[in-house]
Amino acid sequence: MSTVTDYIGRTVDLQALQGAKQFGDTLLQQTLVGETNRGLIIAGVQKLAQRVTIEFFTDVGSITYEPTRGTAFMPSLRQGRLRTALEVEQAFRSAVIDIKRTLRQQELDTDPDDERIDEIELISIVLSGDTVILRFRVISLAGDERAVLFPLMTTLEGIS
Repeated sequence: MSTVTDYIGRTVDLQALQGAKQFGDTLLQQTLVGETNRGLIIAGVQKLAQRVTIEFFTDVGSITYEPTRGTAFMPSLRQGRLRTALEVEQAFRSAVIDIKRTLRQQELDTDPDDERIDEIELISIVLSGDTVILRFRVISLAGDERAVLFPLMTTLEGIS
């Protein structure tokens, strides 16, 4: 549990994906204000993991005046171009290159190391019916990490 002193001298983000736990799998809710809170703020590796998640789900070219933001992963998934674990892995690795480039361009030397990207490591891919589950780890320059799990619904054919 964090305290107010953990946030002193830091910039913060609103927590857009609520329900995260430090350990274990949990279904996140995309909301800024919940029934029991009026908005939460985050910093540190959790802020970094949220930035990675937002970039991952942003379609490349979908942000006006920032045509290189985002990745081609979700459009490829929605268009049915990712049918095997190998294709999903290749698209994921391509997305990681884009995400790391974007986040590093946004980072300042004065940002704390636990909010700066070092690596995004793929842990596993599960294809089941029309669902793709990606597990990956976001690692900051401070060495802190946050495991991220994405269950993605899609139309898959010819899964091997």
